[in-house]
Amino acid sequence: MEIEVTPVVDVMKVQPQTIYPSLEFTGSVISQEVARIHPEVGGTVDQVNVRVGNRVQKGQVLVELDPSDFE
Repeated sequence: MEIEVTPVVDVMKVQPQTIYPSLEFTGSVISQEVARIHPEVGGTVDQVNVRVGNRVQKGQVLVELDPSDFE
């Protein structure tokens, strides 16, 4: 004779609550626009103020040249 085993389960009351769905994806994006920039004068780059992928604005200083090149 076989004995029937009843599984143990946890039970809780359902309560209304707000759910905020969250999804994560891995991928890459490609810019729709490419801007080519160049200095108006030659010189040694002293400092780069942005990184690849940074958003920049018109008039923002991107690169600073070594001022001793112009003395």
